[in-house]
Amino acid sequence: MNRRLAAEFARLSELAYEDVDTVRTALASARVELVDIDNTQVFLITRPERADIVFRGTQVTSEWSWADIGTNLLQGMKPLPGRPDVKVHGGYLEAIMDVLPAIRSFVTQQR
Repeated sequence: MNRRLAAEFARLSELAYEDVDTVRTALASARVELVDIDNTQVFLITRPERADIVFRGTQVTSEWSWADIGTNLLQGMKPLPGRPDVKVHGGYLEAIMDVLPAIRSFVTQQR
C-alpha cells in the first residue's frame, strides 16, 4: 500500500466539502475546477504528476428532511447504461450522468 498516496486521497476527500476557493488555496500548484450541476458536485484537479476526480458525497444539512432521506433510500438499483449486468444506486446514476460530459472532457484533456 502506498500510504502517502492514501493520505493524499483522504485529504482530497476532506477538501471536497470545502468551497472552491479553499480548495484552490490548499492545492496552490494545481488547476482546480468545480463542476456543480443539479446538486452534484465534483472537483476536477490537475497537477503535473496526476489528475484527480473528487466527488462530494451526500451532505446531511439542516435543510434535509426525512422525506429526502426516504427518497434517497427508495431509489433502488438500476442498470448501468451499456452494462446491464452492473447495477448502481439510482440516485448515484442520475448524479453521475449529470456530470459525466464534464468528466469525459477532463479525462480527454489529460491524454
